[in-house]
Amino acid sequence: MQVEPDGSFVGEEQARAGRVASCYVLTLSERRSASVHPKDQALQQAGKAGARARAESYQEKLEWARKHLDALDRDVSTFVTSDAYAILRDFNSETGKGVCHFSVKKAIPLDWSLRVGDIVHNMRSGLDALVYALALEHSGEPTNEDAINIQFLICDTEAEFRKREARRHGRMSPAAQDGITFVQPYKRPRAGYRNELAVLRDLSNIDKHRHLLPSFIAANRGRITIRHPDAPIAIRLPIRGRLVDRAVLGTFALHPGMDELDVEYESNLTLDISFEEPAAGNHGIVSTLRLVDIYIQEVVLAEMEQYFR
Repeated sequence: MQVEPDGSFVGEEQARAGRVASCYVLTLSERRSASVHPKDQALQQAGKAGARARAESYQEKLEWARKHLDALDRDVSTFVTSDAYAILRDFNSETGKGVCHFSVKKAIPLDWSLRVGDIVHNMRSGLDALVYALALEHSGEPTNEDAINIQFLICDTEAEFRKREARRHGRMSPAAQDGITFVQPYKRPRAGYRNELAVLRDLSNIDKHRHLLPSFIAANRGRITIRHPDAPIAIRLPIRGRLVDRAVLGTFALHPGMDELDVEYESNLTLDISFEEPAAGNHGIVSTLRLVDIYIQEVVLAEMEQYFR
């Protein structure tokens, strides 16, 4: 067998006869390919496919979180507009004093803690997967040790960020590293508001060790209006904050001797489901996670996806 000028291999008999049978002609690239066992080729292709899948996993994680947040939103809306609660009143006609209580008639479903944890986990790990994808593109497949160190940092101070950035972000391009700096909480302060990434980080840290517990909350600045035909003005009791079973919503007083049957009660209370943990503030679970998702889509991804080649 001899090598032709174009790098082909030609069978000796065909070369002597001056006739080259196509089945004997192999280019160098084909020869290299033929030298790889089919099983090894399959492993190589699987490795490339696996790398692509890992690079794209941040999108899948974030989409999964959004899909399950939509489902939770529907369930929360249905729950808080059902007969999940009642407002009870105790009125003493002899003293004219009364108390209004919040009464839980239907407990918040236990699996909501798990569902919220799943959403938070996929949002947080989706950011880590985004950094992994950018590191994979810039520096290639990392070792197991390097892969463990890759993380999307979320820091409240520049000092904390600078201390950790080389280890967590060092495999990304310099431009991508600058991009993550741009979206950090300490770079985007807002008076009176916690940054959405900081909220996500804190909720994720809590969920790693225990359930994120949901609780009732007054979603509006609701009130109970109390009227009596003999009273000159109506009494309004403001309702704010977290609500637990038998919580006192307010007390009121009418003239002694007024008949309870003549007292009219009206409430415009709108309920929501919030976190018991202070990390999210006094806001609903769904609205909190919606704001986090919007920040990820409109700030983080808008900044970071431009660094993919």
